[in-house]
Amino acid sequence: MRRLGINAVFAASLFVAWGWYHVLPPKPTTKFYFLISTNIPGWDYKPILLSTEAKKILATGDILNGTFFSHKGERLSVFLAEWKAGKHNSLDVVAHTPDICWSNAGWISTQSHYGDSIEMHFSERPIPFETRIFEEPRGGTQEIAFWCTLVNGQIYSELNGFAPAETPKKNNQLSLNSTARRLSAGHFLNALSRRNLGAGTKQFLRISTEISKQTQGELSLIQNFINDGISLHTILGNAE
Repeated sequence: MRRLGINAVFAASLFVAWGWYHVLPPKPTTKFYFLISTNIPGWDYKPILLSTEAKKILATGDILNGTFFSHKGERLSVFLAEWKAGKHNSLDVVAHTPDICWSNAGWISTQSHYGDSIEMHFSERPIPFETRIFEEPRGGTQEIAFWCTLVNGQIYSELNGFAPAETPKKNNQLSLNSTARRLSAGHFLNALSRRNLGAGTKQFLRISTEISKQTQGELSLIQNFINDGISLHTILGNAE
C-alpha cells in the first residue's frame, strides 16, 4: 500500500511538471533571429574549422566560426550556431557559455568593466549581451567576449550574475566546477520560471576581441561591426 502511494505521488508530480510546460504556457508576441554576413565592407573573413570532437559536442552543423580582420588591423572572433526545434538536449549545449567552455580551456574569467551585461543595438532595438573578460592561460592577452542566447526566439539571459572565482588560479578546476553548478542551477530556474522547455529553435552568438590592440574602444568596434554585418530579424505573433 505504501509503495502504491509513492507511485501515485510520483505520477502526479510528472503530470504537474508536464502541465506546467505544455498547458497554456505564455506565447511570445515577438521572436528574434540572428543573421550574419561574411561579406562586410572593410572586413576580411577567415573561417576556422572545428574539430570532429567539437562538432560532436555542439551537435549541430549550422555553425559560423571564424575571424574577421578589418583593413585597419583590427580583429573580431565570431561564433554563431543554431539548433533546430525539437532538440531538447541542445539546451544543455547553449547553456555552456564562455564562463564554462573558455574556463575549461584554462582561461581565467573576470568581470567586464561594462558589468555582467550590456545592450547592443540592432536597428535601434536594444538586445542584452552577457560580457566577461578572459585572460589567456599563459598570461598577458586579455579577450573581452560578448554573447547572446536565443531560445524559442526569446532572450535567454542568466538569472544570476557573474561570481568571481573564490579559489586560486592554480586550482582552476574547483572554480570551474563551482561555476558549472551555479550556471546549471540558474538555467534550470530560468526554464522553470519562464515555462520554457527549450524544444524550439535556439541560437548562440558570441563576438570577442583582444582588448589591448584596438584602435577604438572595443564596444564601439563591435557595435559598428553589428551595424554593418549582423541583422536581427523579428517574427510577430505566433508564426514560426
